[in-house]
Amino acid sequence: MHQDKPQSSQKSDSSPMAMDELSLPQAHRAPASLDLMDVAHKLQEYNKNTGWGPTTARIVAGVFKQLLKSSEHTEANNDQRLDRAVTTEISHRENTREHLQAELTPLVAPIGLSVGPINGGWSLHGHGEAIDPSALSLHIEDANLLTTYLAGLEPTTTTESQLEGLRFLYRTLCRQVTTDYDLSASDDRLLGLVSGAKAMVTHYNRLGLEVDRLENYLTAIQGRYLRSYVNAENLQLTIPLKKGDGFRLLWHRDATPTLVQNKWNAVLDALHDLSCHDDAEPIYKAARQTATEAIAKSLAEVSAWEPNAGDSRLVQKDTYLQILRSVQVRLRDF
Repeated sequence: MHQDKPQSSQKSDSSPMAMDELSLPQAHRAPASLDLMDVAHKLQEYNKNTGWGPTTARIVAGVFKQLLKSSEHTEANNDQRLDRAVTTEISHRENTREHLQAELTPLVAPIGLSVGPINGGWSLHGHGEAIDPSALSLHIEDANLLTTYLAGLEPTTTTESQLEGLRFLYRTLCRQVTTDYDLSASDDRLLGLVSGAKAMVTHYNRLGLEVDRLENYLTAIQGRYLRSYVNAENLQLTIPLKKGDGFRLLWHRDATPTLVQNKWNAVLDALHDLSCHDDAEPIYKAARQTATEAIAKSLAEVSAWEPNAGDSRLVQKDTYLQILRSVQVRLRDF
């Protein structure tokens, strides 16, 4: 079993999670007074406790508990112990997820939200491959209800905690666009975001909350280039280079020539995709400028490398230069 990377309101004595730490006030509050930070804390705690580290720790602990009760340590018995520990973990996760969704849904449904799974970003192989690594997150279910809720919030009476809850919702939805939603198909969750995006932008601005990323997504959706925009954003091409950027787009500093080539090929592909959309021209020009500046900086740094047999990158200086110069030429063709 190894990693492959890229709660409930009721307390259970058999649960390795601290269920009582995940409880919310029992009374269902009116939508206008809903504080999404209550929900956020619950989701964050659940996702933390069901991540790769805690999951593997519970499985290992389950195996050791069985070992302490038995003197037979054959390979077959060890496999059986691991299977039992994994089965226990699967049951625990399913029960905890169901309880949490059942508890949170009545709270967020009145404002048009739902609680559902997203990609957890990890997986287990071997005995643990049956474990579902999904995290839980908020999704827009009914844009009209969400709009009604936001319209009822006033800048003078909305608490700081409520505002932080709205920021949490904003960050959550933006992250899902870039990492979880299927931008090449009709993902119902994305359609919900599209329906609610305009209202969110309007009312978030009215409440003094910045939603630049969401506004950019909305513009890209209307121009039918969301997928191209997200690809460029994931490569950090949509942000101008500035001092203090660290390693952004400077992959030669800690990557092999092959990885550097692959990264810059992805940049060129992203620029090509943007160039195919007339409405994306401002974004395309800005992204191309960022890439042009980054390749010039990369070439300057690599050209200044001094030979050093103890550093494999420096030994391959000519290879890096060849890759970067080729990219620079291709950028000029755009």
